[in-house]
Amino acid sequence: MNWNYIRKGILYFLIALSLFLSWNIWTAGSQTEEGATTSGNGNPTVIFDRSLTSVFGPVQVAVHEGGDIRITGSEGMLTPLSENIVDWTLEGLNDPESISPTTFANQANQSPSIVLVFEGLTPFALFDEIFDNLPADYEQRTFNRILIPIDNPSRVTFYNMESNLAYEAEVSGISPEMIDLLAYNEEQDYYSAELLAFGDRLHYMPVEEMEVAYMDYLIERLPNSLFIDRFFEDTSEVDVRRDGDVTRYIDLTSEMRINEKTNILTFNRQLSSRDTLTLSSIAENSYRELLRVENWTQETHFHHYNRERNLATFRRYIDGWPVFGPNGEGALEISVTPNGLTYLRVPLAVVQTPIAPVEDSYTKTLESGRDLRMQLAESGVDLDTVQNLRIGLTWRTSEESSRVVHFEPDWYLMIDGQWQRLHAVLNTKGGM
Repeated sequence: MNWNYIRKGILYFLIALSLFLSWNIWTAGSQTEEGATTSGNGNPTVIFDRSLTSVFGPVQVAVHEGGDIRITGSEGMLTPLSENIVDWTLEGLNDPESISPTTFANQANQSPSIVLVFEGLTPFALFDEIFDNLPADYEQRTFNRILIPIDNPSRVTFYNMESNLAYEAEVSGISPEMIDLLAYNEEQDYYSAELLAFGDRLHYMPVEEMEVAYMDYLIERLPNSLFIDRFFEDTSEVDVRRDGDVTRYIDLTSEMRINEKTNILTFNRQLSSRDTLTLSSIAENSYRELLRVENWTQETHFHHYNRERNLATFRRYIDGWPVFGPNGEGALEISVTPNGLTYLRVPLAVVQTPIAPVEDSYTKTLESGRDLRMQLAESGVDLDTVQNLRIGLTWRTSEESSRVVHFEPDWYLMIDGQWQRLHAVLNTKGGM
C-alpha cells in the first residue's frame, strides 16, 4: 500500500482528533488544570503550570567524569531537577573569585562533577528562598553555571561566564538519588561532548556528528478573544482596525496587533515611570506576565535580558531542543516597569499532538563541534563574534495543512545578540 495514502489518512485523523481535544481544552481544560489562573474578568488565560525554577532553571546537564563529558537537555531530567532546587538550603555565598572559563572547566574535570547550564544570566535574588543568608550586595549579581562535585555535593560553585566570577556555597538538600538521576540516568540520552573555544568563550559541543530526529506536530492557533479580554478591561471601548494581514485593537493607552499570516501578537501600553526595577524584580514580574499568556504545551525557558531595551526573552522547547522559526515562532518577549507590562510579543500557534514519522530513518545529521568550528573559520567568520551555539528546531509550516508544523533540526549561532541558522551565517560569509 502506498505510504502517502497511509500518511495522509493518519494526518486527517489526527487533525480531527486535535480539533476535538482543542475544543475540550478551551471549554473545560483550563478550569481543571491545577496551575490554571484567571484574569480579572474570569476568563481563562493560561492552562499549563510553570514553576519559577523551571522557567529560570538550567537547560542542559553536563557530566564531567574520567576525562570525558556527556551532556543532555532532556526534560525528563530537568523537570525533577527544577523541583529539587527548591529543597536546597545554601549557607550564604563566599566572596567571589575571578577565574577564567578555562580554570572553571579544569575544576569540573579534576573530579567527577555535574555542571548545570543556564541559558540566561540569573540573579541570585530570584532564588533567595533557598539562601539562609544572602548578602544584600549579592542579590542582583548573576550566574549561568552551577558546578556540583559528585563525590561531595555539599559544596557547590556558582559561576558567571561573562564576568568570570565564581561564588562557592555550602549546600544541603542535594540527595544521592538526585545525583544518580543527573549523572547516571540510563533512561536519558546523553551525548559525548567537549569544551571548544570560540574566541575567549568555551562551549559544550558534540564530539561526533549528531543524529537528531525531525518532528511533526499538530498545532492549535490561540483565539484573539483570549488576549482581548486579557489586555483590555473594557472591551466596549476597543477600536478594531484591519490593515491587510494585521488586525489592530486600540484603546486610549494600549494597542494590540495580531498578524493573521504569521500568527504573532504584539502588545504595547503607554506607562511612564521614573522608578526602576531591580534585575530580580524584572525577572519575577516578567515571569508573572509569562504565566498569564503562555499556552505552550512543553517547557519554556528564560534566555536573555537586554538592559538597553529592558526586554526579557523566553524561548519555547520541544523534547529539550529550543524552537526557532522564520517569524520568531519560538520566542516570547516581555518588557515590564514598576507600573506594569509595557510590551509583549507572543506567537499564537502552539503545538498539540505529535505525529509519529512514517519513515524509520527520519533524522538529520548535524556537524560535530570541531567540523562546525572549521566550517566557520574557513568561511571567514570571526569566532570571537560567536556568543552562543545551540542545536535547535526550525519551525516550518506544512504545505499540506496549516494545522501541521514540521520541526527540522539545525545548528543555531548567536551573533550580535541575534540567533541565526548555521547555513545562513555561512552563506552570508560566502561559505557553503
